Amino acid sequence: MTSNARRFLAAAAATAALALVLGAAGCGGKSEKPAAGADKEDGRVVVNVGERKVTAGYYQSRLQKMAENDLPRDAEGKAFDTATPAGRRSFLDVIINKELMVLKAKELGYDEQEDVKKLIEAVVYYQSTQVMRTDLIQKPDEEVSAEEIKAYHDRRTQVRHFEFIICNFEADAAKARQAVLDGGLWEAVAEEYNDGSRGPSNDYRMQLQYGTADDMFERPLFEMGVGEVSRPIESVYGYWVVRLDSVATVRERPLDDEYRERIRATISQKRAKLREATFIKESRERHEFKYDDAALWIVYNGMPEEEPYLDQATQKPVEKERLQRLDVPASELGRFFFSFRLAPDQEPQVWTIGDYKAKYDEMSVFQRPKRNTLLGGVKNKLFGDMVDQALWAAEAKERGYDKDPRVIAEANERSEQHMLSLFHDEVVKYDEHVSMEAIRALYEENPAVYRVPEERRGRIMMCADKAAAEAAAADLAAGQPWSTVFATRNKSTGGTPEGQISINEFAKSADRDRLFALTRPGEVSAPFPSHDFWCLVMLDNVTPGRQKPLEEVINEVGARVKRKRQDEALQALLAQWRNEYPIKINDRVLDSLPSWEQLQASKPAAK
Repeated sequence: MTSNARRFLAAAAATAALALVLGAAGCGGKSEKPAAGADKEDGRVVVNVGERKVTAGYYQSRLQKMAENDLPRDAEGKAFDTATPAGRRSFLDVIINKELMVLKAKELGYDEQEDVKKLIEAVVYYQSTQVMRTDLIQKPDEEVSAEEIKAYHDRRTQVRHFEFIICNFEADAAKARQAVLDGGLWEAVAEEYNDGSRGPSNDYRMQLQYGTADDMFERPLFEMGVGEVSRPIESVYGYWVVRLDSVATVRERPLDDEYRERIRATISQKRAKLREATFIKESRERHEFKYDDAALWIVYNGMPEEEPYLDQATQKPVEKERLQRLDVPASELGRFFFSFRLAPDQEPQVWTIGDYKAKYDEMSVFQRPKRNTLLGGVKNKLFGDMVDQALWAAEAKERGYDKDPRVIAEANERSEQHMLSLFHDEVVKYDEHVSMEAIRALYEENPAVYRVPEERRGRIMMCADKAAAEAAAADLAAGQPWSTVFATRNKSTGGTPEGQISINEFAKSADRDRLFALTRPGEVSAPFPSHDFWCLVMLDNVTPGRQKPLEEVINEVGARVKRKRQDEALQALLAQWRNEYPIKINDRVLDSLPSWEQLQASKPAAK
């Protein structure tokens, strides 16, 4: 690759690095505040840019999120080693450039634009509930003891057999229970009161193994005695009445480390769901949520019985104009449906059936509650969307989460990201007219960029040691088929059938060098060390590389000309702004920061 091409790719990588930092920009506030998104555990200031401070925590968080190919590059196109002073400074310069853009954008009033302010409000509204959920509901650092895991594992051996009745309304479930207690046969009572379908065996029986159902539903069922008839149990489907017929025992898999972790995660998740259900119940009570069962039934019966999400002809979402409207009697439109109070000093929000119909008729196919066989699913979706979402935000505001530093940091980050996008497009001016001469000049300057590389297909065999690889080579030279030798000599697990590989000329590896040294299909390399094995490669076929003609890439080259001009214009502005705003780097802090490789190694393992 020519030096011009390397410099061209280096400039592209520098622009990409700045774009990535802008795209995930955690930007500073006033001089006394660190950059938003800064790590509270490392608030040491790396650099002051005007009135803005960039902390060590922010530097590390941004560097850790970078992809290797997007790291800043030198004039030859080689990625800087961020373990070196030059590498750390190169990445810090990317951050400094972003901070300069923020300062200039604010100076020009971009932070006062109405859409930026609205974005901040929207992010605070949403993010405050998410942070509150993490603190109050999710509790990611919550401990689950070894005793709890063992107790859960022991209970997993229990399977309970029930008879059931599911009703849309609690009053009907109570009547069904009383009918059974009065001596009614379960089958007969279920035929009269059950609103759902029968069980898997076409009767009103089911079995439940411990740990397979939602905790709010499962807990009362596993506290019952044999022969006991439950009181109505609310679920997302409806109200259940069950009778415990018998208890059986099944074998459970051994409690190894992997299963312990699965059970720990399950227990943690169940606790979170219980906390969430309790939180919603208490929030509805505090905010005086009320609804009318009869109105809910009218709304439920007015929904289309079957409404697909996708149009069968186009396989696209059904357009809003083609959706059926909520079919409710005109005489019921003024009937009270539900209400709740968001704050003690506010009047309750009161919804009539007519209000909800207007809202329903404007919903997309994905927003609408879907009419199922039971009312519970519709009720859960409807009030979850229309009431609980508003209550989450109200609860977050009551608890001060709208002013939480984590929320403000996210709001600043998102708003500045949007602000800088506008600023970049409107302030960085360049000549957008691209002549044929400019296109041809860039194309001829960077021929390697527009080359389709030579592609070679072959096979690789990974042997245990050098002696085994030499023996494999001898077997192949004696005429044994590759498949036969591969089956007995290859020691690498997984991979492709018979070790098939495909490598292009730009790759950098021992496999590439050995495969490209071969001259004819069927030729086998000498043994060489690679991948912690001793290997052989065989060439199967070659797809020659070619230079793309200018006519084939003219639009791509034209776009690159524009990007190059835009980058040059931005770099000129950044140089100007560096003279406008004082920049003070704390070299001692910068020199102590970890490299990109170290930050990648410190990432928590995905679960």
